Amino acid sequence: MFAGLTAGLTGALLGSKLLRFNRNQTIVCGILTGALSGYFFTQAFLSSHLAQLLDQQQQQTDSSWSSDG
Repeated sequence: MFAGLTAGLTGALLGSKLLRFNRNQTIVCGILTGALSGYFFTQAFLSSHLAQLLDQQQQQTDSSWSSDG
């Protein structure tokens, strides 16, 4: 969440100062930047955590195979 907020603020400031957006364009730029950044950070963390869970599950199934026989 904080990544999206800081990215939105940064995007709005850059849009305002460097690209010379007017007020409405700056607001839209900040909202879109924050939303996209938050979405992509969420997807990255989700896939990272899922990979860790799958690895743990694989280790558990491997250990149960070795203890059975």
